[in-house]
Amino acid sequence: MNIILETLSSIECANPEKIRSIIRQPMYIIEKEEKIEKKKAYEPIIYYREIRPRKAPRNRHIVKTLAVATILILIIMMGAYFATQKYPQTSSALTSPPTSTYTTQTYTPPTYTPYTFTSQQPASKINITELILYTLNQINSEREKHGLQPLSLFINNTVAQQHAEEMAAHGYLSHWDLKGYKPYMRWGFEGFTWFGISESLGATFVEYGRMLWTRNELLKTIRDHIYNMIYNDAESNWGHRDDLLDPCHNYVAIGIAFSEKTFALVINAIDDYILWYEKPKIINSKLHMSGIIPYRFINKSDIVPINIYVFYDEVPKETSVYELNNVLPSAWSYGETGKPIAGILPKSNIYYKDIKTIYAEKYVTKNTDKGLFFNITIDLKPILDKEGIYTIIILQEDLEQKHPFRKANYCTLTNIVIKYENGTLIYKNTKEP
Repeated sequence: MNIILETLSSIECANPEKIRSIIRQPMYIIEKEEKIEKKKAYEPIIYYREIRPRKAPRNRHIVKTLAVATILILIIMMGAYFATQKYPQTSSALTSPPTSTYTTQTYTPPTYTPYTFTSQQPASKINITELILYTLNQINSEREKHGLQPLSLFINNTVAQQHAEEMAAHGYLSHWDLKGYKPYMRWGFEGFTWFGISESLGATFVEYGRMLWTRNELLKTIRDHIYNMIYNDAESNWGHRDDLLDPCHNYVAIGIAFSEKTFALVINAIDDYILWYEKPKIINSKLHMSGIIPYRFINKSDIVPINIYVFYDEVPKETSVYELNNVLPSAWSYGETGKPIAGILPKSNIYYKDIKTIYAEKYVTKNTDKGLFFNITIDLKPILDKEGIYTIIILQEDLEQKHPFRKANYCTLTNIVIKYENGTLIYKNTKEP
């Protein structure tokens, strides 16, 4: 007798938005604080700051002049001598306003080369590490309010930092980058395959003039972004809030960069729970991996306790800043549609009815005191039927920690990204932190 499995996506296929929530991809552009008319199509505005010069201080001589004038009025009748005294006129005593390019609405900002500050920046200017730790504390403070475990800082934040620097340098806000890569592609192609990844973004754009950031201004900007992600996220369907308050996450990589026109914040939350014996590795077109999944993520009543799915994207193409800001979607998902194209199962009479079923070459599981041990080998050739990006994830429901705002909570435990082009597999095996 054949047993038919329905994937999470297929069950909810009539409701694409619900599929995204189940697959747990809550990544949306941060809410807009104020909508204003854009001067150029490629100038997105999230937080609008119009920099105005302070009014020129009046010369102190004005005050003295007014005081003298008052006294003269009172004593002018005492004698012709006082009546004939001259004093400076107010119009000549005013200090002329300083010349400023910010005072006119017709000002066109000059061409400039944006700059970013990285962790190599001398601490005497801006300490990026301090900004990252401050962001971490803001996130953990919000998680503590909901009884959630605090996030630990991931030791290698290169991927998050590079994306933040690219956004700040080029003035865009997008989960895609200039190569056309999504978040999981950026991480997977760097060899970070043994945990799941999410992404929340924030940006502040300066429309007029340039911003000379100060430490206090940067801290306030970070604080405002985290607050709005948690409490003012309705425009994003509360995706930022649900991501930052996800019980699945236990680590986070944070990227922060800024130019004279843009502040960029990248938050890549991480689900790192598998106790690995052999982290994901591809040898001769076969994927090998073995480890222990904690029972927190294992439903022993399931026919197949480990859910392994394959998602497909077309080969990414280089993308312009205009496309990043105006054309590409504000939310990303695994694959083109957020729905898997295949599922991995042990050899049996079990199969998926709505997606391709791939039977693993080796599929061994065993209960241990720490969790469910698995040793799996997958031949990738049956999966790679056309050129593109193939992402293999282990997706498990969190049975212990309930999400404060979602009924069901699924955790992404791997991020294995493979590019198949011109008959060649392009990938990067596991990179240690």
